[in-house]
Amino acid sequence: MLDDWDGMGQRITASGTTLLKDVPVLPDQVIPLAQWYQRRNYIGASAQLIHCAIDIDIGIDIDIDIGIGLAALDDAVEWSRSGARPVRESGVDQARNDPYILHTVGDLAAAIHGAEALVEKAALTVDLAARTQLQGVLKGEELDALLARSSIAVAEAKIASTRAALHVCERLYEVGGAATTQSRYNFDRHWRNARTHTTHDAVAYKYKAIGDYLVNGNYPPIAFTY
Repeated sequence: MLDDWDGMGQRITASGTTLLKDVPVLPDQVIPLAQWYQRRNYIGASAQLIHCAIDIDIGIDIDIDIGIGLAALDDAVEWSRSGARPVRESGVDQARNDPYILHTVGDLAAAIHGAEALVEKAALTVDLAARTQLQGVLKGEELDALLARSSIAVAEAKIASTRAALHVCERLYEVGGAATTQSRYNFDRHWRNARTHTTHDAVAYKYKAIGDYLVNGNYPPIAFTY
């Protein structure tokens, strides 16, 4: 594994180059990817769901896994309680009582938790589509319609998780002002991670796919991005 990933974010991910030499691979260990491009399936939606979760969800105590947006919200809440100083004209003796700081934290929470709900809803849709396809419950157009709906649900969740993660990571600084920009707190890692990770897929095409599905009844492309 070569640590040659030089993006501004995702510094702790396995995004570098992996070199394999003299590694035996058995035939049953080879995953034929071509089949997933030939017929509609649940794989793309499942993959996109993982990206949504990295942006806003999951409760593991590592920054990139806990959900970039939720980690930023946690830092905003903690800074409001113990790090921020009240603005002189606010008339309060503690930042935690400043109505504008409370308003900002409320805004961050509503944004990220709203996206979280959409991701959870999409996950249930993908789970149903995957079980239906794997168990052979539906076939033909009925199955395609269910798979397409799951892809659209994930596209909506991806838009929401992208926007919410970036919003929370940016507005975090409004909770504590200039002090939050000090490198010792490393709060900028949230925005760098979110900005880098959310560029992996073109969100503009998610909007287009959703609109085309609702207005014209066209299904999204068969790809790992849907």
